[in-house]
Amino acid sequence: MDGDGNGMPCMPGKTLDLIFGVDNLGKWLEANMVLNPSHYPVGARIAGPQLLALLACELGSGVKYHVGPKVRVGGVRVKYGVVQMDVMKSDLQGWDTLHLSGRMQKPVVLLKWNADMASAQYSNLERSLGLARILLPEQFSEFDLWRKTTELSYRGDVRTYFNAEDPLKAPKIVHGTGFQLFRDLYAPVLHGVAGKGLNHVSTGVTLSRVVVDGSISGWRFSGFKDDLMLKQDKSLATMVKMFCLLPIWMLSSSAQSLGLRRATPTIQYLESLTPGIRREAKMDLAGTLLRRHGTGVVAATLVQALSAFNLRSSLRQATFGILTAGPAVAWSYGLRKLRKGSGAHLRQRMYI
Repeated sequence: MDGDGNGMPCMPGKTLDLIFGVDNLGKWLEANMVLNPSHYPVGARIAGPQLLALLACELGSGVKYHVGPKVRVGGVRVKYGVVQMDVMKSDLQGWDTLHLSGRMQKPVVLLKWNADMASAQYSNLERSLGLARILLPEQFSEFDLWRKTTELSYRGDVRTYFNAEDPLKAPKIVHGTGFQLFRDLYAPVLHGVAGKGLNHVSTGVTLSRVVVDGSISGWRFSGFKDDLMLKQDKSLATMVKMFCLLPIWMLSSSAQSLGLRRATPTIQYLESLTPGIRREAKMDLAGTLLRRHGTGVVAATLVQALSAFNLRSSLRQATFGILTAGPAVAWSYGLRKLRKGSGAHLRQRMYI
């Protein structure tokens, strides 16, 4: 659940964002159309739940959003999305669209979860932290780290081309959320591969297990109040490990951008390998790229690949949303985003 962009329930007058994971999207939409027909424009009701579910996966990112002036719960304006659990899990594990996985790289309020999805979310956070480390220098602040993980899913978003997104959204989310929620979210993966070679420069900081009702529920930072300064190992061996956390499509795109098209295994071939052999192949490819071009050059190609991927993904989701929300709702929602984004751009220019 997301509220005003900072992972907390929204204040009155703002929109509350909700995501529901279901076993069968078509059946859920069918039941919801009966219970809440006002949440669906005439065109969506004519198309029917099964076609909407098919279009959500084939055209969009797998999520069917419900938004508009009539979509309210207890008088609170709500935008809620519905997605099949297997689609959500796949995106968390492989960054299929980065739509939901991007949202989950920031603190949100989980209403209900399970161990299977928690494992997929661990992979998502591990990959997010690994990519952030690749893009960051040897020494950086804690704010830089959380800003970098937050902005990954916004790079190349189609809304940025129309000034419909706040250019300062990532730092605002970090400041609005507060460091502690980011620390709690990423603490588990900091003790895995993604955290190797990452150390704090400040002293007196400790990590402790959080125990609730006799069971360990996570980790918590303690012993400081201010922004930490962090230092990471940027050696070839460590960076290869960070690169191996990335999805196959990102590594493949980077290799092709740097002229290794013939020497790069196809995505289909890599995905057909067993996990152990696939990891070795990714390590070989990452090592070759880094030895030939260096971390900085390869990192730049990753940013290009990420931006192009996000553009395609967000354009697909926007197209699906316009087709299924109805012209009136799409126009109203688009204008609201444009006003919000344009105002943010104007404020940014005023302070430069």
